[in-house]
Amino acid sequence: YKNTEFKNSIAKLIRLNNDSITQLLAGNYKSLLDNFKMISNFTLENMKPMVPNSVNGIWKNGLKTDTYYLKLCGSGGGGMMLGMTDNLNNAMEQLSEFETHILSI
Repeated sequence: YKNTEFKNSIAKLIRLNNDSITQLLAGNYKSLLDNFKMISNFTLENMKPMVPNSVNGIWKNGLKTDTYYLKLCGSGGGGMMLGMTDNLNNAMEQLSEFETHILSI
């Protein structure tokens, strides 16, 4: 965190997360999905060691196809991934080999 470049990049991630919460609470789901895509892309580009190898391919696929976006949740080697999509059927088809639980807003 002492590295200024890293510190600035984390500040960007914090802003994206905070804005996502604001968009969710306001019911602005299109803006929330756009933010979620930026968070997903940021994580893949800047926090690659934290993305498990077993999901690296599907993470990239979601961004490439704009079908779904993934976000890391939790810390310390535990936790889960949260996904967001505006096309649930297509996303579920592409993620069929993984255990998924649907949360709706």
